Amino acid sequence: MVFVRELVKSRVVAQIARTVYNEPYVHAKIQNEIEEESTRSVRYAFQLNGGQGTMRVESSPESQIPDEDSTEHWFKEHQWGYGATRKGRTLRYEVQHPHWACHRVESHDIDVDWGWIYGDEWSSMSNAQPLSVVHVVGSDIKVFGAEPM
Repeated sequence: MVFVRELVKSRVVAQIARTVYNEPYVHAKIQNEIEEESTRSVRYAFQLNGGQGTMRVESSPESQIPDEDSTEHWFKEHQWGYGATRKGRTLRYEVQHPHWACHRVESHDIDVDWGWIYGDEWSSMSNAQPLSVVHVVGSDIKVFGAEPM
């Protein structure tokens, strides 16, 4: 998994991620809406550099921890994060959190100005469909110091 750019609400989180882990975190204006009725509806809207996007998912209100051989498990359960120092050397850091449950996705919608947010080379993403959409419950996490490898 590669993070092209991580958009976060907090300037402090973005600064720490860039400084300590050399991760591409950027502060952005982000709004979220969560509605729970017969389905769970989650919508994120964000703005960055004059570009904007929204991501929405409708899912079942119930959640469960997916099987260890599932795609959902593979995407969400990583103990180690990898990156590169500013000099190109590989670094590794540990990430800890409890196993996350997932909601069954019923529908989704992605409307992102990929070229504006991520650069012209990502413009073709505007017509792409995701291979997988996962709605994870999530939790607090612990991230330990980066170590060069």
